[in-house]
Amino acid sequence: GGTSSKTTSTLKRDATPPTISAAATTAPNANGWYSGDVTIRFTCSDATSGVAGACPADVVLTASGSSATPTIFDNAGNSATSNPVTVQIDKSAPNVGYAYAPPAPDGNNGWYRGNVGIDWTIGDAESGIASSNGCADGTLSTDTAGASWTCTATNNAGLQTSVTTATIKRDAA
Repeated sequence: GGTSSKTTSTLKRDATPPTISAAATTAPNANGWYSGDVTIRFTCSDATSGVAGACPADVVLTASGSSATPTIFDNAGNSATSNPVTVQIDKSAPNVGYAYAPPAPDGNNGWYRGNVGIDWTIGDAESGIASSNGCADGTLSTDTAGASWTCTATNNAGLQTSVTTATIKRDAA
């Protein structure tokens, strides 16, 4: 005659990894570019045993490229790695320059005695040029006491540069 007691054990099972996702906190412009730093926020969850520790802190990206891809664990030891977030960042406005042809006045007191050509150069090494206005090469072929041109270029990140030439004086008569 001995007596026995019944012991109940609770078993915990979690074979499902946690989830972690990454996303930018702001959307890029219509061309898919940012003109400043981009904050990446992580979202974590685990419905069974819970996430072990805190979800990773926000990451600030300062240049084009992919974000960090942290790994998290749940309380059962399962792991998951976040998706990469690739961003395009261009913080610099386009370059705009020009040259005259001929390069310097051929008359007295800063006057040109014939046609004056202007050759524009525009470029943006990071995101490229989205649009430009007034940047076509041209020729001043009429006499004037003062004329100038303005070229405005906008890159794909939405940054803009506007350059106005020096005043040109032309008298061919």
